[in-house]
Amino acid sequence: MWWTYFDVVARVSEHRLTQATGTERTKLATDSYTFLHLPLIAGIVLVALGLKKAFLYIADTEHHTPGEALHGIPIWTLTGGLALYLIAQSALRKRNLGSWNVQRLVLGVLPVAATPALEHVPAAALLLVVAALVVGLITFERLRFTEWRWKVHAQHP
Repeated sequence: MWWTYFDVVARVSEHRLTQATGTERTKLATDSYTFLHLPLIAGIVLVALGLKKAFLYIADTEHHTPGEALHGIPIWTLTGGLALYLIAQSALRKRNLGSWNVQRLVLGVLPVAATPALEHVPAAALLLVVAALVVGLITFERLRFTEWRWKVHAQHP
């Protein structure tokens, strides 16, 4: 999740803010660093709670069996938190660049839609699924947007 924010999103947002002036700068700062960062942070907190519960299920063999699946609030915090985080990042892009990040919107919806099915997957496997989704997103974006990423990194070291 760190990579999805700091590789490009943070750089572009910061650059856009430094270019803006006057009232537009104030509105951009308020939108980007207050209204849109609140769901980003909430998403991180929810994912952290889901991860904590998943690791508890895996490590606490006295109270949980090795193949036990997350269910209820813990799984929804993990999948919903990831969705909230990715959708907020896409909204941040919309605010700063004028276009949505479609792959992050899709990836935000997928785990939430799959949550009822994922409630039957062992907690350890669920962690692998969630990690694979995020690593897959990063890999896709690195390959698909290589040239654009280089430009962003060159402009905003």
